[in-house]
Amino acid sequence: MNKLLLRESLSKSFDMENYEKLKCAVLAYNKALNQKLDDSDVAAISEVASIAFFYAANVIQKRFELGEKAISKKPSYSYVYSRDVIKGRFELGEPAIAKDANNSYWYAK
Repeated sequence: MNKLLLRESLSKSFDMENYEKLKCAVLAYNKALNQKLDDSDVAAISEVASIAFFYAANVIQKRFELGEKAISKKPSYSYVYSRDVIKGRFELGEPAIAKDANNSYWYAK
C-alpha cells in the first residue's frame, strides 16, 4: 500500500469513535510506512482529538504537544490523555473536562 493510499485511509478514520479502529489505523499507518512520519503526517494526526490521543498513547507513548489543542476540546480524550499519557494534570483540557460530569468526577479523583 503506498503512502497516498495510507494517508487517505487514515483521513477517512478521523470521525470514528471506535477505539480499536482508530488504534489500528494509526498503528498500521506508522508500521506500513516503515519509516519516520514526516511533518505533514504528524500535522494531520494532530488535528483530530481521537487520532492525536491514540497516536500519543499507542505510537509514540509520550506527550504529543502538537495534538494537545485538538485533544483539549474533547472531555473524554482530555481525561484519558491526562490519565494514560501525561499521568497527571492536563490543564489545557480542564475547561472541556469541567463541562462533563462523568469525566470531571474521574479527573478529580
